[in-house]
Formats: sequence, C-alpha cells, structure tokens
Amino acid sequence: MTRYRTIIAGLCAVFCTGCFPGNPPPAPTVGQSKLFEDVPMMAGFAYQGDGSFLHVGKQRMCVLKYSGKADMLAVVKYYKDSMQANKWEHKTTMGIDPIIMQFNKAEEMALVVVQKLKAGEISLIIQISPKE
Repeated sequence: MTRYRTIIAGLCAVFCTGCFPGNPPPAPTVGQSKLFEDVPMMAGFAYQGDGSFLHVGKQRMCVLKYSGKADMLAVVKYYKDSMQANKWEHKTTMGIDPIIMQFNKAEEMALVVVQKLKAGEISLIIQISPKE
C-alpha cells in the first residue's frame, strides 16, 4: 500500500508542478548534469522548462520534462533497459497512456512517465525524489 501512496504522491507532484506561476527553471547546467549522469536521456528529446523544477540539497528532488518524436513503446523499452544499466532497480510499470515506470536506487525513487501528445510526439517526465 505504501508503494501505491508513493506513486500517487509522485504523480501529483508531476502533474501539479505546471500549475504554479513563475518562471520555469533553465535546463540543467553542465555542473547540474553531472548530478543526473545516472538518468539517461533518449536522443531526440528536448527539455521543457515550463513545469520542470530542480532542487539539489542533501538529496536530489526534481521534475524534468521533455518532449520529442518517438514511438511510445520504444521510449518505454529504452528507459527500462537504460535505467537498469545505470543501477536503478525496476520496481513496476503500469498504465497504457500514460505509462508510468518506477525505479529505486539507494535512497532515491525515480518515476518515468511516458505519454502520447499528438502525431508521434511524446511527453517524457522524469521525477527523482527521496524514497521517504
């Protein structure tokens, strides 16, 4: 039950971040990118600052939004394979559209949300947060 509450809380954070006014954060800088070396980025996706946020303190917390043209199932397969190659443990995949994948690593959890937008365009949201 705790896992589902965590997933629901994560989804709320993912979908509600665009609801708050203010300037979107810039794309991660080179220094910040090193903090995300273990989070793969599929070629052909562009960072969408609107609705994204980064907070790096003692633990990483972020919602990174991207969009690109790709086959939805190819994106899901890429993240299942690539996250595990970066030592993230795949916990669950659920949904049809959007498809939500949960990965755990040490003290962190990552949610990868893949959703069709229009004519081959895909929304990709990656959320990283402490496990609890």
